[in-house]
Amino acid sequence: MLDEDKDSQFSKLTPESIVINYIFDMENGDFGILDEVKSAIHQQIALELVRVGQGKLLAGNLDKFKDLDKRQIVETILESGDDFLAKQIAGQTSDVEFEDLGKIIDKI
Repeated sequence: MLDEDKDSQFSKLTPESIVINYIFDMENGDFGILDEVKSAIHQQIALELVRVGQGKLLAGNLDKFKDLDKRQIVETILESGDDFLAKQIAGQTSDVEFEDLGKIIDKI
């Protein structure tokens, strides 16, 4: 029964509520909440971090997230106007080539 309550508790979490409620933990290096939720919502949590101005926190902890579409994250960061951070994340992954950054910027 306890496991059921735990599953119920975490199933009610949205990416927005996770960022709001766990940002302090994340800023202190505790990304344990990611182990408690399905990797399918890691992408939404990552995008929410970008939306609330925590792209640098995300960039420094990409390895803690599973199944990320880093190209979408780079596009979102570029849309927010942080070209330097987008290049930093692109440099950490083989999902986005530096040549692609120009194409992505042209789309925006």
